[in-house]
Amino acid sequence: MLMLVVVAGPDGAEVHGGYTVDGVVVRTGSASGPYGVLTITDS
Repeated sequence: MLMLVVVAGPDGAEVHGGYTVDGVVVRTGSASGPYGVLTITDS
Protein backbone atom coordinates (compact mmCIF):
# COMPACT_ATOMS: atom_id res chain seq x y z
CA MET A 1 0.00 0.00 0.00
CA LEU A 2 1.15 3.52 -0.78
CA MET A 3 -0.02 6.68 0.95
CA LEU A 4 1.29 10.18 0.24
CA VAL A 5 -0.05 13.11 2.27
CA VAL A 6 1.13 16.69 1.76
CA VAL A 7 -0.31 19.58 3.79
CA ALA A 8 0.14 23.27 2.99
CA GLY A 9 0.79 25.69 5.85
CA PRO A 10 -1.51 28.35 7.30
CA ASP A 11 -0.30 31.00 4.82
CA GLY A 12 -1.46 28.84 1.93
CA ALA A 13 0.53 27.29 -0.85
CA GLU A 14 0.16 25.12 -3.92
CA VAL A 15 1.40 21.57 -3.38
CA HIS A 16 1.90 18.86 -5.98
CA GLY A 17 2.74 15.18 -5.65
CA GLY A 18 2.69 11.90 -7.46
CA TYR A 19 4.52 8.66 -8.02
CA THR A 20 5.89 6.57 -10.84
CA VAL A 21 6.45 2.84 -11.30
CA ASP A 22 9.19 1.75 -13.70
CA GLY A 23 9.26 5.27 -15.15
CA VAL A 24 5.51 5.41 -15.81
CA VAL A 25 3.45 8.06 -13.99
CA VAL A 26 0.74 6.24 -12.05
CA ARG A 27 -0.94 8.97 -10.02
CA THR A 28 -0.59 12.72 -9.57
CA GLY A 29 -2.50 15.37 -7.70
CA SER A 30 -2.40 18.88 -6.31
CA ALA A 31 -4.01 21.05 -3.63
CA SER A 32 -3.89 24.73 -2.78
CA GLY A 33 -4.91 27.25 -0.16
CA PRO A 34 -4.39 27.55 3.57
CA TYR A 35 -4.00 24.05 5.01
CA GLY A 36 -4.69 22.50 1.60
CA VAL A 37 -4.33 18.71 1.78
CA LEU A 38 -3.16 16.44 -1.03
CA THR A 39 -3.73 12.73 -0.40
CA ILE A 40 -2.77 10.00 -2.86
CA THR A 41 -3.42 6.35 -1.98
CA ASP A 42 -3.05 3.14 -3.91
CA SER A 43 -2.88 -0.54 -3.09
